Amino acid sequence: MISCRFPVTNENIFAIREGLKPSPEDNIYSICGGGDVPFMFIEHGAKVCAVDYNPYQLAFVEARIKDLKNSQDSDLSFFRSLAIGRNDCGKYLPNYGLRNEYFSNINPELVKNNLEHLTLKEGNFFRVRPNFSKFNKVYLSNSLFYDCIRDAKAAYNFLKKFNSGTKFYLTYTEHSISAFKTAFARDLMQKEIIPFTDLPVKDTAWNVFVFSKK
Repeated sequence: MISCRFPVTNENIFAIREGLKPSPEDNIYSICGGGDVPFMFIEHGAKVCAVDYNPYQLAFVEARIKDLKNSQDSDLSFFRSLAIGRNDCGKYLPNYGLRNEYFSNINPELVKNNLEHLTLKEGNFFRVRPNFSKFNKVYLSNSLFYDCIRDAKAAYNFLKKFNSGTKFYLTYTEHSISAFKTAFARDLMQKEIIPFTDLPVKDTAWNVFVFSKK
């Protein structure tokens, strides 16, 4: 089994689904991680470009894809990759439970049939340089505040590459959000910013912004 740092998402996968509402009309630029969120997106028919700078993360996702292709419906344990027993549960425990619920009920055949909609890319999420204009939704996770990018100017220059109306899903902690609000609220976001509290599905471990670009 391939080892990686983030085998499953520690965010509420139902909140991500509700916040971005993936559909066959969507082309989504996404953090990859262990593949949970990209798999959810393609289950709903979206096209996804999933990026990670860590090759072990991508190898883990590729192994899950292989497991999905080769296994019978009754034997998809590695594809489902349940999070029970992880040693970093803490505040993420409810999210792991919801994540496991989602993957216990996912439609493997639907995901398998839509695998051609999933593109994996290795590199820095902010510097891979795809055709940004083709994406109408972006799953940022907490990437604006993680190792790959730290200053508001660099984040601003990345986000402004997308078309007007592009929808973003961002998770954050309170200590990391002030610079983001200062840099983007006036210049980059639509007037209406949807905070976590307005989503019908909650994430108890993360604060969430869903916003569209002006």
